[in-house]
Amino acid sequence: MAIHKSELNTAAVEVQGISKRFGDERRPHRLMPWRKAKKARLALDRVSLHVDTGRITGILGANGSGGDGTRDRVEAMLERLGLPLDTLDKPMKQLSRGQQQKVAIARSFLTSPSLLLMDEPTTGLDPRSKREVQELVRSIRRDRAATVLLCTHDLQEAEVLCDRVVVIDQGRVLADGTPAELIRMHAGNPDGSLEDAFMALTGKRLEEDEEEKDE
Repeated sequence: MAIHKSELNTAAVEVQGISKRFGDERRPHRLMPWRKAKKARLALDRVSLHVDTGRITGILGANGSGGDGTRDRVEAMLERLGLPLDTLDKPMKQLSRGQQQKVAIARSFLTSPSLLLMDEPTTGLDPRSKREVQELVRSIRRDRAATVLLCTHDLQEAEVLCDRVVVIDQGRVLADGTPAELIRMHAGNPDGSLEDAFMALTGKRLEEDEEEKDE
């Protein structure tokens, strides 16, 4: 297994031959032996992945220094995310779940990252907040040439936001391409969607995949 950031302007991340298994039916819980062990599940099966620099790559599967310059940047970021400025002076526990999500996103953007890993960044946000976050992701990629690796169950979000999408099911990569390519090759309908392509490739919806994981 190897994970590294490329020194040249080629790949931001390369993953080679990663395998991961969760659960073991033979071993009871160490602290709570009366609990039934979860069914073993193969999450990744020798997965290799190449993430291009300066692109937004989606993965679909079951599931600075201090100072007043800094405060100006923080306030500008809060404004772009539709958060009131007094959010700066409030403890996180006083904020709503959606506001906490936005604050976490704002914090990650303030460091001017060249590589940004985002896991379900718009989950729990209202439609307006969701659009604000998506536009901010686009601007980070556009203005700073940042690389974004986005893990999401929102197929519509992946379709409109990602330059490239990797579909993973049962631990294996089933397809890899632009949303348009995946729709053309797998949706079975020229007017289809990325959800149609995903269902054709896996035989199920993402929601069904999540239900299976919880069993």
